[in-house]
Amino acid sequence: MEPQGGQTQPSGESRMKGAVLSVGGSEQPIIKALTWHPAEFVLFVVSEQSVAQVKDKILPALDYQPQYELLRVNAPDDLGTCYEQCRKGIRDWLERRGLSGDDVYFDNTGGTKPMSSALAMAAMEWIRRYHYVSGQRDKGELGVVISGTERPIEGVNPWIEMGLRQRQLAQRFYELGYAEQAAALLDEAARHSERQRGTIKAYAALCRLLGKLDRLKFDTLLHDLGPWKQALEVAFEHAENREALAWLRGLHDYFKNLQEESKKKEQHPNCLRELLASARRRARQMLYDEAVARLYRAVELYGQDRLYRAFGARLGKVRPTNLSPELAQAFRQKFPQAWDEQEGCYKLGLKNLFAALALSPCEEDKALAKAYEKLHPPLQKRNESWLAHGTRPATSEDFQEFWSAVLEVLGIGEDTLPEWPRLSFVD
Repeated sequence: MEPQGGQTQPSGESRMKGAVLSVGGSEQPIIKALTWHPAEFVLFVVSEQSVAQVKDKILPALDYQPQYELLRVNAPDDLGTCYEQCRKGIRDWLERRGLSGDDVYFDNTGGTKPMSSALAMAAMEWIRRYHYVSGQRDKGELGVVISGTERPIEGVNPWIEMGLRQRQLAQRFYELGYAEQAAALLDEAARHSERQRGTIKAYAALCRLLGKLDRLKFDTLLHDLGPWKQALEVAFEHAENREALAWLRGLHDYFKNLQEESKKKEQHPNCLRELLASARRRARQMLYDEAVARLYRAVELYGQDRLYRAFGARLGKVRPTNLSPELAQAFRQKFPQAWDEQEGCYKLGLKNLFAALALSPCEEDKALAKAYEKLHPPLQKRNESWLAHGTRPATSEDFQEFWSAVLEVLGIGEDTLPEWPRLSFVD
């Protein structure tokens, strides 16, 4: 990269802070572009053969002297090499000059075909506006624009205007279960896009909802869904996404159930399934410590719900006032260490939760107490993990062993767990 030129400000009417232009072939289109759209900072993409054009023909023809640099490509007929050098060179130039993509235009009229293609490919990541010099062409000179017939073609870079880069990244994050990161990228895409802004903002709002759902924050889901439900229906209908449309139409009642369940003292079947679904997403992200922590809480919640039904116990706290004299005696004998004098109840941890179910009048609860032994080996490995009581990371094998045991003991089919719908943020 070779910085050159003085400090004279451009005098044209249509001013931009910066311009990136490929050079080669006729110099007249480049002169026209910089005359129509003067720029204080210019980056010329050149080969060894076109360096002289910049210094001997283009700059002397301008009525101002930009601060310019030369970005040399050493293989002008190699698209891959040109792209790699253009991408790095443009990024570094923008950073060095303190320019944003909104301050700059690119023009790929000149140069070899690989050079001009590489410039367009590299610039479309950052630079919002494009420019091209057209006009009558001399077929005898392989389509070179005839001097004096030049006319400008310009517009907004469709890659940026449509927010395609952000939407593609958002798609990948969403598929990996990172809904809130997808929402941030879609918000950025919506700021650029005019034609599809409403749809993109609706998708961003949906991803934020799913992010809250993934974090088990159920209290505001119903409220947050309201303003976006109609826009999402329109988007799904337009995309002919029947799966997502059916899922969306059931979402109001589902969010209502989650919100109500999370405030209840008993029975949390939908919350339990969301816990398990969240654990599965963490495992897919290879966050196994977090995944097994969620599995542990899912088992504990299941046991607490069973205990409430059997003894009216809230979150594993069994009060003697809810027990018959016989059951009260049985609890005193079985769980003496679990008695909390201050709260006046038996506070039961996971192992004791299931042991207490053996005292339930329900035969199904008694069978569940025996089934706890299937959970013991994976629970021991969970206890050794960083997010429990140990100093080793949980592994994929730890999760899979725990996952299989949990689904079996709780009697839940994996295919019954909630899944996010398949969505496409890019048309």
